Amino acid sequence: LVLRARILRAQALFYRGDPASMLAELDHVDALLVDQPDDRFAQEQAVLWRLRADALIRAGRYDQAATAARQALAIAEQRLSDQPR
Repeated sequence: LVLRARILRAQALFYRGDPASMLAELDHVDALLVDQPDDRFAQEQAVLWRLRADALIRAGRYDQAATAARQALAIAEQRLSDQPR
């Protein structure tokens, strides 16, 4: 629940027009997920990278946004393709 709450907070920061704070929040969430080697939080990781791409687009950092979007797609394809929806 903590991860989902922090992701929701990051989304709220995005809609408030504060991509820098959103990126800082996503960095914090990412640090929590680094120690999770299994696929238990794969969906949260994919969402995190997609949100990071959104924030980077809003910040005008397009090359980094493309990299983040590719990472989100890679996680979704590799780790979520067999999970039930």
